[in-house]
Amino acid sequence: MGNEGKAMTLSRIDWEDLFLSGLCKINEGNQGIILSVDTASQTVFQDARPVGGAARESAPHAVPVIKAGKTATPESAKEEFDKQLRAYEIITSSSVAKTLRVPMLWETGCHRADVGDAALLRKKTGLIGDSVEFLAMEEVPGLDLATFAYQQALLEIIRCDIKEGYPRPMRALLYSLLRYKLANTTAFNDIEDKSTRTDAMRLAGQIRSSMRNANYDFDRAWDDSLSECDKEKFSAICPIQQELALLREIHENQEPALGAYLENLTDVNLLEQAIVDLRPECILARSPEERRRKFVDVVRTHVACRGLLSEELCTVAREAITALHKEGYYHCDLHERNLMISRDRKTIYLIDFGKSNPNGDVSGDAHNYHRFDGEGPDDFSILSPAGGLLYSLTRNPE
Repeated sequence: MGNEGKAMTLSRIDWEDLFLSGLCKINEGNQGIILSVDTASQTVFQDARPVGGAARESAPHAVPVIKAGKTATPESAKEEFDKQLRAYEIITSSSVAKTLRVPMLWETGCHRADVGDAALLRKKTGLIGDSVEFLAMEEVPGLDLATFAYQQALLEIIRCDIKEGYPRPMRALLYSLLRYKLANTTAFNDIEDKSTRTDAMRLAGQIRSSMRNANYDFDRAWDDSLSECDKEKFSAICPIQQELALLREIHENQEPALGAYLENLTDVNLLEQAIVDLRPECILARSPEERRRKFVDVVRTHVACRGLLSEELCTVAREAITALHKEGYYHCDLHERNLMISRDRKTIYLIDFGKSNPNGDVSGDAHNYHRFDGEGPDDFSILSPAGGLLYSLTRNPE
């Protein structure tokens, strides 16, 4: 396993300062968060190089992102680093290397940072505790397949609703997104003046309540009814310039650039809530389990005709997993959120190797590791006609 990359010599204080003041959260999963390095702190990586022969020759990013574990155990980041590096080496030497990639890694000299101010760490990054297990890797320029599916499902829902003559479907979508933003913003806590904070919360509540009616003209109310002071308070807790521009285009009977807007929405909870709000069968579900089943059915139904993932890319993904298996390597956590697609839809990325088994022993039970029905540790079913959500995503339009 080649660790030939030049190791950085950052001290404990360097890493502590980086986590407390030099990083910004850009994505979050169940087990970890992805943090970008702000411009002022990027100089700490000026002498760093990606690990592995192919990586050192052509790195697309001068600065990596940081993946930090939420509830990581000691040495877990180093273990994941070694597992991901091994997967990277296998894939880069395979026949699918140009179309499917494993993110490159950077050698950081250590994979654990001790942080003295746990409260500030939680405020800045959302991490809990006074130490962080982390690794540095290439930023993936794309979306996980589930998020991509939600975006496309919303576009298809709007298209169908317009075709069926439902009133103001695009306005209803934007109102749903704004309601969620207002209900879940933490920006109220950043308003120091108590009176101003109270007024801002009251205003947000009134607007959120009004936007439950798709016939409410929020863009008109914003322009005609709100004072400049109220606009300033509202904008401080919930930037809405994009949504306002789209609402005005709708009001003027223009065709809003909804697709471009949704492409930049990567908050999975936000997208899920919008789908639920626009589909009564999800809202009327009697239990969380039924709601989830109906939600998946809605997504599957509305993305089936959009051809999100070409059959060629699906085949490449299967071949990549097979290449790993031939080397005794099993991902063991293969699902929609751990497969990402580039924005040009030409490259797939396989990510998240924390649960992988690079030294799998399948003696006597090898067939279970290569079945296409989801019974093995790598669930091929999500990439096959017999599978679930991803099969719908791979279908091309008729």
